[in-house]
Amino acid sequence: MDEKSKPMNSRNWLFWAGLYAAILLAIGGYLNYTEPYSSGPVTIPILWQLIFWASLYLPVIVLPIAARWKVSDFGFALSPNLTIAALMVTLFCATITNAIAATWGSGIMEALARTGEEVFFRGFLITFFIRLFYNKRRPWLWAAIISSILFALMHTQTFQQSYLSTYGSPYDPVIFTIIQRLLNVFGMGLVLALLRVWTRSILPGAIAHSIISSNILALPFVLVIYGLITFWAYRRGEQVTFSGAQES
Repeated sequence: MDEKSKPMNSRNWLFWAGLYAAILLAIGGYLNYTEPYSSGPVTIPILWQLIFWASLYLPVIVLPIAARWKVSDFGFALSPNLTIAALMVTLFCATITNAIAATWGSGIMEALARTGEEVFFRGFLITFFIRLFYNKRRPWLWAAIISSILFALMHTQTFQQSYLSTYGSPYDPVIFTIIQRLLNVFGMGLVLALLRVWTRSILPGAIAHSIISSNILALPFVLVIYGLITFWAYRRGEQVTFSGAQES
């Protein structure tokens, strides 16, 4: 984040942004815990899913307009690092998910949902915590770790009996399955957060998250969503191309 991106009259906006994040995390955690667990891709979403997915994108729309935050700060930028990371992530994830049965419809839904999660966790939350810890050393590291912890904690389906019955072992304590799952989700979130810092972009995370949840059919729709928001940043006069990545 450069000097021009430093929070301007931002304490009030940080408060409201933090409150919105807390409310959305609480709602997401509640819905994940109460809805029946399913490991397959979403094909026909229900109303609350569509509303929740839309709410994940809301900060990247509202804050640049109302609080003068930059869209590009949310992880919508282009760089050589991004090209390398996006290609590597696509090839790796396509290889490990080629057996997942999916359709173009599920590809659209998973691209919308998982890109929304990346916009929220690796876009909005990382931007929020970088601003919150602006005066600390390496605020991007604080942002990466805390956003990854919150990402893991929102996966409350881990505590569902249906999840534990599917993935738990009769030879292991339930707490072992829960801790293992949360650590795995935290680790994935941290890798995606560090990729976002390195590339200045949420695109590698959106690609990985969407393909793992569906398969390669989600990729074109991820690129369309990312391209549209990046183009909006460009039309706003923001710099969206960089020679490298540097978060301060």
